[in-house]
Amino acid sequence: MDQAALARKLRTAQPNICRIERPGYNVPIITLEKLAKIFKVKKGDLIGD
Repeated sequence: MDQAALARKLRTAQPNICRIERPGYNVPIITLEKLAKIFKVKKGDLIGD
């Protein structure tokens, strides 16, 4: 899925997806919940070490 498609699913702008993908960016919990739902994974699976 490209950034534009993900942005549409999250109802946000594509530059926000770019920020989310950057290392060190603190993704808001509500966004993590939405991403987990979109990708059908647990929130914890989206949090790297």
